[in-house]
Amino acid sequence: MPRKPTPPGKQRVRTGCLTCRKRRRKCDEQKPRCANCEVKGFPCKYGTDLAFVPPRSTDAGLGAGQVYGSITFVDDSPTAHAAAKEKSQQHDSDQSRRQSIISAAEPASRNGESARNPPSAAVYQHTSETRTMLNLHDMLTSDVPLEPHQSAAPYRPPTTTASQSPHDSRGSFSHGPQLPLRGQLAHSVTALLATNQETDLLRHFRYKICPWLDVGDPEGALGVQALLLSRTNRPIQAAVLALSASQRVLTADPTHMEDHDSAVRFGSEAEETLAFEADLVRSAGRALLLFQDLLQYGLQQWRDVLTPHIESLGFLLHPVAMQDELGEAIFWLHFRLDLATSILTAKRPLIQFRSYINRDGSPIQTPRPPLQSPSVNQVYKHALSLLGHCLSLIYGGPDASHPQSASSPSEFAAFSSLPQSRFLSQWTFLWSDCQRWYNERPVDAQQIVDVRGGEADKIDPNRDSALPILIYTTPMALVANVVYHITSLLLLGYKPRLLKSLPGPRCFTSHIWHAQSIAGIAASNESCEQWDPVLIASLLLVARDMTHQSQQSVLMGIFRQITATTGINLDRETETLQSGWKIARFDEDTDDMDT
Repeated sequence: MPRKPTPPGKQRVRTGCLTCRKRRRKCDEQKPRCANCEVKGFPCKYGTDLAFVPPRSTDAGLGAGQVYGSITFVDDSPTAHAAAKEKSQQHDSDQSRRQSIISAAEPASRNGESARNPPSAAVYQHTSETRTMLNLHDMLTSDVPLEPHQSAAPYRPPTTTASQSPHDSRGSFSHGPQLPLRGQLAHSVTALLATNQETDLLRHFRYKICPWLDVGDPEGALGVQALLLSRTNRPIQAAVLALSASQRVLTADPTHMEDHDSAVRFGSEAEETLAFEADLVRSAGRALLLFQDLLQYGLQQWRDVLTPHIESLGFLLHPVAMQDELGEAIFWLHFRLDLATSILTAKRPLIQFRSYINRDGSPIQTPRPPLQSPSVNQVYKHALSLLGHCLSLIYGGPDASHPQSASSPSEFAAFSSLPQSRFLSQWTFLWSDCQRWYNERPVDAQQIVDVRGGEADKIDPNRDSALPILIYTTPMALVANVVYHITSLLLLGYKPRLLKSLPGPRCFTSHIWHAQSIAGIAASNESCEQWDPVLIASLLLVARDMTHQSQQSVLMGIFRQITATTGINLDRETETLQSGWKIARFDEDTDDMDT
């Protein structure tokens, strides 16, 4: 029996909402919600409209497997049609002009080719396609970088002349007279090698010199700021490259012997161009060049190099420059070098540091922050400031009241006790500041391992030097504690005679405790960032009184490690130490024979 057709009002559709189709109810297909769902409060959702297209055969035409490389948006406006028509006419005129030029040049080129090539010879014909080519030499030597949207110069096939063969013409450029292809490649390779060397030197500066200059401080401004400036400032970049090349010559293996010539070349370039830079940039570049010069000499000669540099710049920075991170970093680098030379030469500091920093190491021109826990960087600068006041006091520096600083012997003749009492008060105040610094250090600046005496030798059976084992969290905390110990040691060496006893633990007043702490800190840690010039000078000073041969052997190994890591030449200092140790042993043997 044939099936009756469904009346038009009873036909089911697939365009209703999903809820009505599931409930088998008629949907009025209103959107966004149909009437049934609106009345009943049901969620009303419509399915995705899908159109099923029959599969195409692979040979349906050219468009079946065609891949489009670009999309063109069609504009049917009259203005667009007029512009397209004008562009088409301009393209046709350019094509006709180009074809006429090629037709005029073909007879001459054919005559030249027939004169050079026999009829049977194979002739290489270039198509009229214009290819874009990047010239390696232009990329390396151009002052203006090639932007991503900027196209390079077009490369066109060269035309041969009567004096060239087809083989030679394939390697030449149609830019006028240039070097042969082999010469161009050699020049490009030379430029590429120079670029690679500069890249290696910048990498060496970033990972070997920057941490050392900034004492391992991740917020150190000098190394980071110098690298940032070198991106846009060629004089600073030349100074960075000169220092990096000089230091790598002194520390690396013989594979970098070309660095010696590079150091001289970059140094000369920096000297000539820094004079035209701003004051702060010029000071930063000269600071790097100063450090390059100091590496060539021992610490005993650093003061001779440092004195004309500081006096000629008088001193290089205005105190207002301390408000800038770079200016502050330049000051602290010079101040650390000045303190190191003062320790070894027993002379007052050259820099009038009281015009730049407060007693706690904060810049004078910068308002002090509210009371809070000081950072390791602030604690480190505070210790350096105390060391500067100590050296000025005991060696007769500016504003010091030590009798050595009197302008004439009879200046205090009427009041002979006045200089001694003033020195006593300043010494006591400075000693109290040092011990307060040690007792109030934050946890980040304290040692995490402190093993002394025979227990240290039990931990490491290979060592019998009896030097303590002192380990710190950061190189800056390590150096800050060394600065404290050398400051206390120097103050004890100039303790006023009228002062009988000092408060605090007895170890604080022991010369040996401070001296062995400095040697133990240097021997217990092996980071390259710890070799601050102040630490090296302090170690050389306390090494003079180290009479035990095992301790002397450890110290000589440390000095060799310093030279291999930093490049600082310590041959003269170590020879002086060994001579002093031999004399001390000879005196001990003589005393034993007398007894």
